[in-house]
Amino acid sequence: MATEKVDTVSSEKNEFAIADAAVSENVSAADIQARFATLENLDDTQMEALNKKLLRRIDWRLMPMITVSRG
Repeated sequence: MATEKVDTVSSEKNEFAIADAAVSENVSAADIQARFATLENLDDTQMEALNKKLLRRIDWRLMPMITVSRG
């Protein structure tokens, strides 16, 4: 069990390292979109709609928590 936990932690660190590298390399949105099979066939209007839907979902989940924690 301890090795599974270590493997999970190391894989999370690798994901963060990849994300940090992507930010420092200025990877374009099209490059990121091409990495995921579910996103690669979407056009610009579909991506905008998906981004808007995602932001709404994040807002509805985070804003109440922020409001309660600040209150």
